[in-house]
Amino acid sequence: MKTKGVSEARANLSALLKEVRQGETIVITNRGVPVAQIVPYTPIDGEDGERINALVANGLLIPPRNRMDVEEFLATPRPKLPEGVDLSKYVIEEREESEERFT
Repeated sequence: MKTKGVSEARANLSALLKEVRQGETIVITNRGVPVAQIVPYTPIDGEDGERINALVANGLLIPPRNRMDVEEFLATPRPKLPEGVDLSKYVIEEREESEERFT
């Protein structure tokens, strides 16, 4: 993984993009602090791949940075609701509280 400053990246963007096309990941820094990462674009295959890729191309969707380990996710125990709590009521209360905070 390479690191480039903002001014260097701006001045050499075409060259950086060429490196990214070849599989390189580049971290952009501002005064030594990482602020962005340029990674190779990986199209998504499958039934919905064309729609998803179009959304990504139009800037309407940002694909995940890391692939999720499905086996690990499924093996992770889910949080338990406190005894006697109705899930539907709990969700409705959470939504109402959230709406109050943003109105």
